[in-house]
Amino acid sequence: MLSTVIVLPASSVSQPQVRTRSGVVSGAIEQNVLVFKGITFAQPPIGQLRWRPPQAVKPWRGVRSATAFGHICMQEPKVDPGIGAEEPSEDCLTLNVFEPPATQTPHAVMVFFYGGGFTQGSASAAQFDGTHLAQQGVVIVTCNYRLGRLGFFAHPALTREANGSPVANYGLMDQIAALKWVRDNIAAFGGDAGKVTIFGESAGGISVNNLMISPLARGLFHSAIAESSFGREQTETLVEAEISGRQEAKRWGVTSESAEALRKVPAATIVAVDAKDQPFSFFLDGHVPIIDGKVVLESVMDGFRAGHEAAVPFVIGVNELELPPAFPLRASSLVRRTLTNSLLRFALNMRRRRNTRTTSFPKLSSRNRHPLSLHTMLAVHPHLCIDSASRLTHC
Repeated sequence: MLSTVIVLPASSVSQPQVRTRSGVVSGAIEQNVLVFKGITFAQPPIGQLRWRPPQAVKPWRGVRSATAFGHICMQEPKVDPGIGAEEPSEDCLTLNVFEPPATQTPHAVMVFFYGGGFTQGSASAAQFDGTHLAQQGVVIVTCNYRLGRLGFFAHPALTREANGSPVANYGLMDQIAALKWVRDNIAAFGGDAGKVTIFGESAGGISVNNLMISPLARGLFHSAIAESSFGREQTETLVEAEISGRQEAKRWGVTSESAEALRKVPAATIVAVDAKDQPFSFFLDGHVPIIDGKVVLESVMDGFRAGHEAAVPFVIGVNELELPPAFPLRASSLVRRTLTNSLLRFALNMRRRRNTRTTSFPKLSSRNRHPLSLHTMLAVHPHLCIDSASRLTHC
């Protein structure tokens, strides 16, 4: 069944309705943009669905309101511009769609993945509002994905239970599920399912790198942008991650080899235990992503070196101000050097292998430090890059 627009003209209706494959959603108009918030793209990963691949949404009857953001995924409460104000919950697999005013031609689509070291962040953060970018003629989708040990976790009990199904990288699986939702539904929101760009910053950029080499994401996007995306980070194998997971489970008070016992641990306990570690140590210590053999088959560098990445246009760059001001100065300096060296080596490796042009843009003007601001230019002008002097040039 094809998705269809029930009410389209933004000028004549205050609550536009769209029929998705699961049911009808009702949005709102903000600054001449049709906005749909909190659309469920997978069943809530709670109870027996914790640490399982995202499951398809069950169809609903009637009209479901899409005028408020859904819960943010479980994380430590923080005051951070990359985190929305909504309450955290395991029931967080929602996405938001920002649709430009209607035209006869379907719009290109951009799907954004937020950063936050894979332990924090949300699609509802004010700085990730897609309204202004949508005004330039692009359909914007922002989505939540599971974080921390709820999103990236391996344990022998879970591997045995999965019986060959994907494990460990549940956050990446959420992103892939969101991309499948876009493929199946975005036409109803004025988008072109054949022109999808994925883009993200920091952990979101790392996600883009991994989606570039994931066989499960193949064909779900047609270009990619990764900002501050490392590329040479440590990556655990599934066996190593299971060892780490067993040790982590002991910190939660679980000593048995039981998936049921793991799922009985309150989500708040899991988050609280992780919060005792150093900032971003979850990522910096190599616990994410995980080479699980299904979603991620190899490290990003090995994948690109072997030519296993998706054959799509790919832009990489780095933010001048990647880490928050509160991050310890010594650690911030170390990570910034590591990030820059990692990115440049990653880019140079690609250039040597392909003899293609790469562009470094570490010094953006202050008005372009915002991730969506930079990507606005790249989205509207897909053949443009930014040179070392922060000038737009042809790629």
